[in-house]
Amino acid sequence: MTPSTDNEPLGAARREIAALRDALLNPSPENLQSRIPALERAARSLEAAISAGASWPETARKELEALASGLRSCASLIDHGRALHQAWATILASASAGYSPRGEAAALPQRSTISLRG
Repeated sequence: MTPSTDNEPLGAARREIAALRDALLNPSPENLQSRIPALERAARSLEAAISAGASWPETARKELEALASGLRSCASLIDHGRALHQAWATILASASAGYSPRGEAAALPQRSTISLRG
């Protein structure tokens, strides 16, 4: 399927989802953080296009299905990243704080800081 270029909100959303997927595949805090504003703009554009109530041609419906698939792919990458993060936290906790009496890895000690300017 060739992406439609006549429907700008769909094209913008498609580009942002692709960029988010790339950021998730090559993660860094800066890379992921930089995608959020553009992804929010794409979501607002899609909402505006949907609320306009225009009938969607078949090509646009297919593109919406592709966008939904892309978002599911991104959600899956996020879920896998979260699971990996939780697994590493458990490994680090057991290595640094040992195990609880019940045999579970102890919680990682929480470090907090407060920064004041004035």
